[in-house]
Amino acid sequence: MRLRLNASNLGRLAKAGTTCMLLSMLTGCPTTKPFQSDPTSSAKTSGDSMVIKAGHVQEKPATTFKGAADLAAAEDFYREKEYKKAGKLFGRVADDTSNPPLQAEKARFFEAECKRMQEYYVDAMSTYNRLLKDFQYGVYREQAVARMYEICSFWLQDTRAQIQAELDKADGKKASVPWNFIHFDKRKPTFDQEGHALKMLEQVYYNDPTGPNAERALYDAGYIHFHRGEYKEADDLLTQLIDMNERNGGKSAYRDRAIELAILAKNNISGGAAYDGRKAAESLKLIHQAKMSSPELVNQKGDFLDKQMKMIRYIQAEKDYEIAEFYNRTGHPASAWFYYELVRRRYNGTEFHDRAVARMKEINGDLADGQQKSEFAKATRREWNKWMLGHDVPTLAKEQAVPAVPGVLPESRNAVVPVDAKQSVPSEIMPRR
Repeated sequence: MRLRLNASNLGRLAKAGTTCMLLSMLTGCPTTKPFQSDPTSSAKTSGDSMVIKAGHVQEKPATTFKGAADLAAAEDFYREKEYKKAGKLFGRVADDTSNPPLQAEKARFFEAECKRMQEYYVDAMSTYNRLLKDFQYGVYREQAVARMYEICSFWLQDTRAQIQAELDKADGKKASVPWNFIHFDKRKPTFDQEGHALKMLEQVYYNDPTGPNAERALYDAGYIHFHRGEYKEADDLLTQLIDMNERNGGKSAYRDRAIELAILAKNNISGGAAYDGRKAAESLKLIHQAKMSSPELVNQKGDFLDKQMKMIRYIQAEKDYEIAEFYNRTGHPASAWFYYELVRRRYNGTEFHDRAVARMKEINGDLADGQQKSEFAKATRREWNKWMLGHDVPTLAKEQAVPAVPGVLPESRNAVVPVDAKQSVPSEIMPRR
């Protein structure tokens, strides 16, 4: 017999299948038992597993992982202030990579705490730093950073006393400065205590840049670098502090002092007119920023800011003047004239203003004398300069006007004569940058 499947047959088969399923569910057929989880699965969960209760995430008691017994014993020793025994057990739990991360982080933190309570600050600092490397975003990060700053501040007490003694000695108040290099104290590094503290202060800022100790860490490190004459490192740290404060829109207690030291640091590493002028420009920008946003600093250090601005202006004037001298020396009078005019307009009142005007007179006179010679003499001079000096010194073309020196009445017959003699004297000076 042949079975034909059509739409009506398929409909009847579907109805029959649905009826069978309903009957089996009502009669408790074993083939339709609902899914059940493994009853032993809860015992296999790790110590850092989470459960949801009343809409909140809660941590299950850490009693089923491998190091649970050691951790519980370590906590008991810690409460009894037996820090040596507790520290060993905490370290054993933290070193075992099979333990849950939350419990391992907790063990590492309290291992460092045990060392700190025993006043082994060097080992404690190393353990805190290891915690931050292994658990960069852990729950004990802020506490570890705070402990690191406390230890750094303790280490820097000798440095602060030494710096104050150096300042008193410079004023004639003291005759000697205490030595601060070797220490035989278990709380301090044996060698280079200051270097260890500065290194850890950078870690304090790096691991918690928005925390309460970040600004203090940057300022302490920047001030010490500045006092030691390490101006580049001081400038980087202090500028970072100022920029961070500007981004946060707050008024830090260290901001004004940081601005003052950063200005000095930038000026000390600028190198003068012969070097890159970006640091001088940054220092000038910082001075303008301080005058606009730090009225207390302006009232207390107004003379200091004005003196630093004058020094920066002098360096910039010298740099622009030396550029003009270079172009003049290498046979580019047009470029030299441009920079001499730049110096004349921007830096009125400095010695370079008068020197630039004198050079412009020389160029004017030289071009005027060459303009009166024949074309053959001009060509001969160009070739001679090219052969002797290594470059061509251009001369003016026939009937070309000689540029007039600002502030000086033209005497050459080929010079451009202004309509009004007063126009030859600049009425205003360009705004200073």
